[in-house]
Amino acid sequence: MDASLFIQTVISGALVSAALLGFLYRFAPRRAHWPQVFAAVIFLDQGSKWLVAELVKGGAPHFYLGGALGVGYYTNFLQGFGTTSPWLLCATLVGVIGGFRLSQMLIERRYLMSSVTETGLALLLGGVAVIAVERTFNGFVVDFIQFGRNAGYVWNFADLSAIAGIGILFLRGMTALPAMVQAELSPVEAGGPE
Repeated sequence: MDASLFIQTVISGALVSAALLGFLYRFAPRRAHWPQVFAAVIFLDQGSKWLVAELVKGGAPHFYLGGALGVGYYTNFLQGFGTTSPWLLCATLVGVIGGFRLSQMLIERRYLMSSVTETGLALLLGGVAVIAVERTFNGFVVDFIQFGRNAGYVWNFADLSAIAGIGILFLRGMTALPAMVQAELSPVEAGGPE
């Protein structure tokens, strides 16, 4: 990866981490559990990478469950998920600006996030932050989980944590957004003030 793409990746990781952290600080309940989830992601990601390095010791990957699960040690110099894009920073800025606008709307509505949303954001923050820090200090990310002998991607715990967080937030949004829209439309439908 050339220097400009590396800088974009580091800045994007820092911006997304800061935005997620801001959401958690602002909207999580008083007795928040997100710091524990965040710490667990860091511990599990870094601990599993250390364990895999000891297990594999630079050799060929080990396969388990009839070849369905592989464990190896791979260095990933790409931006993420097997690809590199010169538009990463631009996409990140659009997302962060959209997140800032969303937070303004949520502040107006005195929003307090649910435990499920808090967990999803904490998993996403843990994954993004670990990847950003590892890439900043090493120049690469260590991947080690391979699903199948001929898998196109190799993952790490931070990747899986971020994907799980996105999945939780997506499902939460699919259930919460219709209720929010209905609540917004209710006064108008009833002939009340707009």
